[in-house]
Amino acid sequence: MSLSRRHCFFGVFWLILALFILVAKIIPSGRVSYEVDYHHLSRPLGGKGFIGHLTPAERVSQEAKEPALVGGDPVYFSVFTPRTFSEAKVTITYRDELTPNTPVIEAGVLVDNLVWRYLTKPLENKTLDSLKDWSLVSDGERSLYQKNPNFSSVADFIETATKNPEEICPDGNLNSCLALYNPPALDFLQKRIPGPTLDFVPWTVPLRGTHQFYFTAPTNQELFFSFILADLNLDKRDDPVHLIVYEGSQIICQSKIEDNDGGEGEGEVQTKTATLTCPPLLNQETLKLEVKGSSDLVIKEISAAPGALNFVGRVYPVEAEVLPLEFWTDRNLISLTTVNPASRQEITFGDQEFSLAEPYERYEFANQDPGLKKVTLTKVDVILETGGVLAPQAETFFNPDFDVLSRYFSLNEETTYILAAYQPPLFRTDGLKEATVTFNTQAAYRENGKYSFMISIPGLAPADSGQLVIEKIKVEFTGRSLLEKLSDFF
Repeated sequence: MSLSRRHCFFGVFWLILALFILVAKIIPSGRVSYEVDYHHLSRPLGGKGFIGHLTPAERVSQEAKEPALVGGDPVYFSVFTPRTFSEAKVTITYRDELTPNTPVIEAGVLVDNLVWRYLTKPLENKTLDSLKDWSLVSDGERSLYQKNPNFSSVADFIETATKNPEEICPDGNLNSCLALYNPPALDFLQKRIPGPTLDFVPWTVPLRGTHQFYFTAPTNQELFFSFILADLNLDKRDDPVHLIVYEGSQIICQSKIEDNDGGEGEGEVQTKTATLTCPPLLNQETLKLEVKGSSDLVIKEISAAPGALNFVGRVYPVEAEVLPLEFWTDRNLISLTTVNPASRQEITFGDQEFSLAEPYERYEFANQDPGLKKVTLTKVDVILETGGVLAPQAETFFNPDFDVLSRYFSLNEETTYILAAYQPPLFRTDGLKEATVTFNTQAAYRENGKYSFMISIPGLAPADSGQLVIEKIKVEFTGRSLLEKLSDFF
């Protein structure tokens, strides 16, 4: 081969290689699919492929050419993409070896890296799938489960719920007989019947991390909040704090407290006062307050709020001058965890006593007694969770939420309708199940070219006998094509 031909050959070779890399980088069609089949892996990917390995290792067992065995909740995987996309369709192929205590399987995508919040969608809900004697109508996206077949379509039910709720629940209060799962975005679901107007009681027990509260906002009165916040400075990142007030899913007002004090990672606690003022509302409403920050955040005190505050779902007290601490809930199931060996204790839930025996273990306690029940903690540095509201006093308790078919849910006589955006998994002839969910990745968090996903089986712990056997994960991304981008540009 002559020198000029050799130069021409290598020129064409490098041009083709450059074009190949360019096409792989920009993905002109706007569509790409990545897949991991654990039966064909010579070894776990170790994060080197497009779909990273499942973590943390203590919750997953992965052997070469064997399915991934998930024995704890949750587990995570990342997907590297050479560009951003607007949508991700995640398909999980699995075998279910779970116990009845874990009826829910969900997948999620990371949308908030400050508090590591994932937007989750259902892969499987066995509670819904077990309602064989209920009437089911669906419009493809939304499903209505009815104890009695009163409505012939989802649209009829939504119209009645919006205009004449008393025809659905006799007292006109929809959350007295309607439960939800992965609910569709509907206006009537955003409204909450106002709770009682109760005077604010100052909160002085330090709380760690993000917390949410329900409160009733009075009519025509400015909403004022005052906090004492602390930054533990254990993390080397900045720790801004977001104060947000919601009506349903709509933000009423918000404020961001910047972390300008330095000292990150040095462990020196820094304290500051923060306030939030919101404009008056025309009507009395039940609102939600969120104090959102990293695990370095400690809410030392809440000294002002428009009304009594009730915790939504979770409370994490880390100090207390006076013990025991008491919380009230109408739920029948609670969970507790601690990372502090000194916080092992006996707790009471209603009239029953339970033992929080070991750190780093998730304990769940059930009490089937109806009505309001007291939870008593004799030590702090414990995370207490439930599927509803935790009130610091029985007198201030109110729960404006609909029942949600989480693992905390228990079907009762009052529940006569369930509205859900849910499709059961596909049951394959080989005994496997296949479930698909779609996420809007425009709102997802992406770092170093990776999207972060989660598979959650709430309540599953390594000590349990059940496990989820994952055979395959497939993620299909969709975005704008090169032609669409060029069209917009020109």
